[in-house]
Amino acid sequence: MNSGLLERLIATLGRERITYCHWKSTFYLHLDHAEDGRDLDVLVDRRDAQRFEAVLASLGFKRAVDPIYGQAIAVHHCFGWDESLGTFIHVHVFYRIITGESLLKNYSLPFEKLLLSDCRKIEGIPTPQPAAELMQLVIRVMLKYASLPEYVLLRRRARQGYEDLAEELAYLRKDGADEQCSELLAHWLPSVDADLFQECLNGLRNETSAVRTAWLAYRLRRRMKAYGRFSFVAAFYHRTLMLLKLISWRVLRKGKRKHLSSGGIVIAFVGPEATGKSTLVAQSERWLNRVFAVRTVHAGKPPSSWLTAPLNLLLPLIRRWGPRRRGAQTEDAGQSNKSSVASLIYAVRCVALAWDRLRLLSKARRAGANGELVICDRYPSNVVGAMDSPRLRPSANGGGLIAAVHNRLARLETHLYKQVPPPDIVLRLTVPVETAKRRNHERIKPDKESDAYLEARHRQGRHWHRNGSTRIHEIDTNRPLDETLRQVRQVIWESV
Repeated sequence: MNSGLLERLIATLGRERITYCHWKSTFYLHLDHAEDGRDLDVLVDRRDAQRFEAVLASLGFKRAVDPIYGQAIAVHHCFGWDESLGTFIHVHVFYRIITGESLLKNYSLPFEKLLLSDCRKIEGIPTPQPAAELMQLVIRVMLKYASLPEYVLLRRRARQGYEDLAEELAYLRKDGADEQCSELLAHWLPSVDADLFQECLNGLRNETSAVRTAWLAYRLRRRMKAYGRFSFVAAFYHRTLMLLKLISWRVLRKGKRKHLSSGGIVIAFVGPEATGKSTLVAQSERWLNRVFAVRTVHAGKPPSSWLTAPLNLLLPLIRRWGPRRRGAQTEDAGQSNKSSVASLIYAVRCVALAWDRLRLLSKARRAGANGELVICDRYPSNVVGAMDSPRLRPSANGGGLIAAVHNRLARLETHLYKQVPPPDIVLRLTVPVETAKRRNHERIKPDKESDAYLEARHRQGRHWHRNGSTRIHEIDTNRPLDETLRQVRQVIWESV
């Protein structure tokens, strides 16, 4: 194995004398595409459960759950980030052999002691003896054909799956392992006779007909009834529920589903223009979305609601009437003549923007509370006039109806921004202003920001603050991108 993280995990488990084995598909530990150990199915002696999980935690592994299947009994997922390989290491932990169909793991097989005893080592990882693994593999695969929905799902991907299974069976049958299965069955699973097992093995090896496979699966399921986790009615209910959840997810959501067991989180990238926010947001989303349910939002450009959409359609006209100098708008926001109609229109636009940001970031907060990892490009601060923040200041001077309405709108805008929930963690990006100017000049985009505008934004961005945000990490982006990404990933992974 060439994974630094995996090597440390194996070494630590050996040092702690924890009893475990990689119990599924050990054939693939030999293959080049699996040498980084990205997916391990680990059976752990339940007496060592607490120590095993302590080892995982000490190496930065995080427990995760699939919201459709929920947290299974005696089974869970853990993920660790290996920076040296640039990949996640997935440890699928089992304390009991819970198996069955993809839709419903309905069987608990009594093989834990058998698989954990007399292990050999492949790539440094304890693995069961070939006969023991062959026996449980044949039973696991045949049980998958025991229901009609599962049979349909398996047949859709049958060709590639069959070729992989044939290779694995040939590997395990070397040295006469199948001949030893009869003795193992008699001792560990006496309800399944050797003849039925051999028929199942031959059927899998020779890709027998669909009818024959279904008949063998039915006979095996009848013999395995005592090891079922649910009654017939309960199994039908759970299987149907899982199928409906899967269909709804693929229709409405798609993408990865894993949620961290510790819960979701809202991550905000803040900083002036040309500090790399958009690039780092895109890279972070791509990184986390390999495994977890992730969504990104842009607080600088919130989508319109039904309430603000008509106003936003008139935005070009409003901009013609409003403050024209973008550089002045950053530090003197809301300080134009508050008795003018143009200033009043601008104030209405600011309130509408505050409403859309509150609506967007409240949704982001709910998504985080429900387990998703939410990445925000920009986030409002408490500083009036700063990027994506309140822009209006009530005036103590001046009278008249327009000025009074303007002050009322300013107070409403302040009230809306106060309701915006703070992010869980903030990555405040910094870069020297001269570097920001150079990056801005190199951008290929119309209507680039002026140097004066960038200087004003950088003065404001030095002290980003929002009430309730206590976990703020400074990220210097005046470095090569790979170094910056390495620090960003480390900060996020330690925080989730």
